[in-house]
Amino acid sequence: MGIFKEIAVKQIDSIDHIKKLFEMFIDRETLEAYRLPVKDASTRVIVGLSGGADSSVLALFAAAYLAPHYPHLIFCFTDTGAEPDSCYTALDQIEELTGIKVVRVQPEEDLFQLVDRYNGFLPSTKARWCTKSLKVEPLKQFMKSIPSDAGYVSLAGIRYDEADRDGISFQYSMEQDASAAFPFIDLKITKSMVFSILDRSIGIPETYKYRSRSGCYNCFFQRNAEIVGMLENDPDKFAITESYEKLSPADEERWGSIPTTLTDAGFPAAYPVPAFIDVRKDQKAPEKAPEKAKVKTSEHQGALFGYEPEDEQNGVEDLFVAFALYTDHRLQQFTGREFTPACYWQELITISPSLTGIKSALGNHYAFKRTTPMPHYDLEDMQIVIAQIRFPAGTVDTKAPGADSYTWKSETAYKQLRNLVRHCQVVLQKADIQRRYADAMEILKHHGSDDTIALTAMEQIDTLGNMVSKLPETTGELVWEGLYTPSKSVEKQVQMQLDGISVQTERKVAREGLEYDEVPKACVMCSF
Repeated sequence: MGIFKEIAVKQIDSIDHIKKLFEMFIDRETLEAYRLPVKDASTRVIVGLSGGADSSVLALFAAAYLAPHYPHLIFCFTDTGAEPDSCYTALDQIEELTGIKVVRVQPEEDLFQLVDRYNGFLPSTKARWCTKSLKVEPLKQFMKSIPSDAGYVSLAGIRYDEADRDGISFQYSMEQDASAAFPFIDLKITKSMVFSILDRSIGIPETYKYRSRSGCYNCFFQRNAEIVGMLENDPDKFAITESYEKLSPADEERWGSIPTTLTDAGFPAAYPVPAFIDVRKDQKAPEKAPEKAKVKTSEHQGALFGYEPEDEQNGVEDLFVAFALYTDHRLQQFTGREFTPACYWQELITISPSLTGIKSALGNHYAFKRTTPMPHYDLEDMQIVIAQIRFPAGTVDTKAPGADSYTWKSETAYKQLRNLVRHCQVVLQKADIQRRYADAMEILKHHGSDDTIALTAMEQIDTLGNMVSKLPETTGELVWEGLYTPSKSVEKQVQMQLDGISVQTERKVAREGLEYDEVPKACVMCSF
């Protein structure tokens, strides 16, 4: 029987719901009339799944509009053994919603077993053996197991707004009687459409809180901001990935002393809310950024993110860290408004030794956030803060790993990122507690001792004062805070500008000056 006839009766409502989602953007006649570029309806139609947004929505499209016309529809997923948990959740939900079973191809050895067999040799952009061993070859073997008399057509979830994506011609992965089709390009389906449909069907995978692509959680194509996101949101997967790096004794010593954050130590600390964001305060704009200092370039070749420190003088070194604060003035309407800056959500974004590095990373980050809706925040509420933290020389080390260390990314080690992030977090969290203590003291000054607000302030002062006295020692100092906002001239790309530097800030297109790891994209094969 054809795959469409095998769909259970309970799936009829689900298929109808899926169609209504697509019809929010494309007229019904166009969707119902869509056909694949094949002559024989009995052609095997292969939909490669990754658990990510595009391939998941492509599967929903195929189940709703292609299954009635092509009875041999196959959902296929090749499992590397290093997929995020959200991937398997998405696959399960697709099966539940469409009634179509996902064929899960298991290679003989997963990624980590292969690394062990190769004596710790990690895949990289220069030695990308993982794609061939875990994606291409298993897929070829799977396709040999199914009848090929009518040939194959493979569907790829390449969207209309990324039609130049690397790897669009990926027929090399198939047999010679195979072809490829791109329904999203044909129907002009864009990213915003994909995420809208996803949000209203199986839900947006958790990894999209911090990651813009699907695939292995330890992929060397990940941007450093995505790795920082994994450290914060999925520390277990981060730890697994870090454990497979082999650092030289010298590099182990460079990053081995990792500070304990205040939250890890049991303190309810967060990131400090600058006065220009705090709705209770009069300051509306950040101060101008400190002047740049000369850099001893010869001592910092190959620094983290490919950028050199912008301030190294008098025995100090700076790091820049970006975090998002989500604010809503309506929170001020509730009891206790005197004690809240009206921030309801916050998240760390990334770090860099330079303001230039932070700017390039944030341009890409904002473009990602702008087109990736998440239910727990509103993008209009997002305020991106840049904090400049000054450390005594020798406290932090942003230079790349040595040649005798083996890391997933040649410019950065996972332990190095963890070390630098924790150093920054300790400083920011201490600043948050101290700032809240100062705010409570200020509130107490303006209320009588019998006032309810004053009593609350005194309680906070006692609690925060006790916390301040027990704070772990911190070596860095928060010296400046800036605010990022989207450029007013937004066209195809979004580049963010930094308030508080200059009204004459040069505006560049987003791809100019990007960090070294902002450009690469995994090819289509990692969608299987």
